[in-house]
Amino acid sequence: MRNEQLNSLSKILLFYLSKIKGESFTSLKLEPFFALTKKKKEEIRTTLNLLKILGYIVENSEEGPQLRVSLTEKGFRLASTLDKRDILHFIQPYIKERIEIKGKVFTGKGEGRYYMRLPQYVQQFREKLGFTPYPGTLNIKISSINFLHSVILDILPGIVIEGFEVDGKVYGSVKCFPAEMDKEVLGAVIKIERTDYSSEVIEIISPHYLRKKLNLVDGSVLEVRVKTKPRSRNI
Repeated sequence: MRNEQLNSLSKILLFYLSKIKGESFTSLKLEPFFALTKKKKEEIRTTLNLLKILGYIVENSEEGPQLRVSLTEKGFRLASTLDKRDILHFIQPYIKERIEIKGKVFTGKGEGRYYMRLPQYVQQFREKLGFTPYPGTLNIKISSINFLHSVILDILPGIVIEGFEVDGKVYGSVKCFPAEMDKEVLGAVIKIERTDYSSEVIEIISPHYLRKKLNLVDGSVLEVRVKTKPRSRNI
């Protein structure tokens, strides 16, 4: 089956699985796909079974009734060729203006502090988001039930902070989605073009030091309401 012959549901399932870090089996919860695509669970299972027959995914049937699947090497290769515009065209009608993502705070590698101080980024954040970010990012490892929402942000265009080059070093672009935490604290979820994190992690910027502002420590659960169709300086 060639890429163009895949139906839209197959594409989003493959893209979803390709965003999971590592090659281990993952518990695939069908409820988020059912809620997003309005497809019946039986249709989603049929699509998964077809992908399995075609050799794009494998299923671990040794861990009880829970559906646990993983992409094969063939599946990864195919997923890497998928056109995000095709997937976006399919899911766009179903995406709400705001989506909720919940996860746990953890300490990252500290790279956000460096990047959030680069003037080429800071100027664009100020112009396009309307605020100067605190020099650092808040890292959230999201729950499995919300993972599809993070993948959706990977597909959506967002507000783009352009990349640049300095002294031969290339800095990638950043997509931004205005966000709200604790009902009144504003910021933005960012999706960085070049990052070691998978879609299981989201990074948040804000004019505030969020750990202090929201009284957060590692392990704190945070719910973020993300605007999916933002415009520049409309935060």
